[in-house]
Amino acid sequence: MISKKIILFSFLILFSFSGILMAQERNISGTVTGEDDELPIAGVNVVIKGTNQGAVTNMYGQYSIDVESEDDVLVFVFLKYKTTKIKVDDQNKINVKMEVEDQPLEEIVKIGYNETGQKTL
Repeated sequence: MISKKIILFSFLILFSFSGILMAQERNISGTVTGEDDELPIAGVNVVIKGTNQGAVTNMYGQYSIDVESEDDVLVFVFLKYKTTKIKVDDQNKINVKMEVEDQPLEEIVKIGYNETGQKTL
């Protein structure tokens, strides 16, 4: 009779700990800088790949984001820089140096307005 209670109690403890371990979120933070000048980059989008969860770097290039798994991949995106992907693994701080994109922008359209209406420049 006692052994059944011990076994049942053991299973309850095991299942409650497994739920806690699976649902652990942790915070990843770091700084994003340019590889060429090592200056912080403000406005970089930091997204967990495959989700809509993300963050944006502040004026000092710093970000903070909560992840659920060591398998999560952070994607760093900013205009004129190559997209950078980094697997979280067991890191809590991930500093990123973004590489400048060599290719120029495809096309920029300037539109000017005057008194008579829209005019393409």
